[in-house]
Amino acid sequence: NGEVSDFQIFKGDHETAYRQVATHPDHARFQLICIAGPDGRPAIFRHRALSFGASSSVTSYCRVSQCIVHLLRILFGVAAMSFIDDYWAIERGASAGSAFDCWIFLNEIIGFREKIAKRGPPGRDIALLGLEVKLRQDVLTL
Repeated sequence: NGEVSDFQIFKGDHETAYRQVATHPDHARFQLICIAGPDGRPAIFRHRALSFGASSSVTSYCRVSQCIVHLLRILFGVAAMSFIDDYWAIERGASAGSAFDCWIFLNEIIGFREKIAKRGPPGRDIALLGLEVKLRQDVLTL
C-alpha cells in the first residue's frame, strides 16, 4: 500500500534477576552452603532466593520471565519477548511510548526492580543482547 511503517524497539532488564525470586521454605535443605568462617569453623548459610550460577536458577527464572512476557502480551497487547532477564518489544511509533509505560508499570505493580541504566526507551536504534539493532522503514539490520 506504499505506507512506511514506523516501528520502534524498547528494552528492559531486571536488576539481580535471580535474587528477586524467592525460594520456598520447604526447599531449604537444597539451598545450604557450608564455608569456613573467620575462626575456621564451619558456617552454614541458606539462600532465600534463587542462587546465581545454579543451572536450576536459570530454568526457574525463565518461568518468571515468560510469565511477564505473557502478561505484557495478554493484558497490554505488547509484542514483547525475552531472553532470560533481558526484555524487549517492537511497537509502532504511535503506541511505543504507552507500551514502554506498560512495561514499567507491570514491573512496579508486581515488585520487580529494573536496571535503570540498561533501560532503553522506544527508538529505532538500540543495543540489544550485544547487537546494534537499527530499524529503517520495514528493514531491520544488525
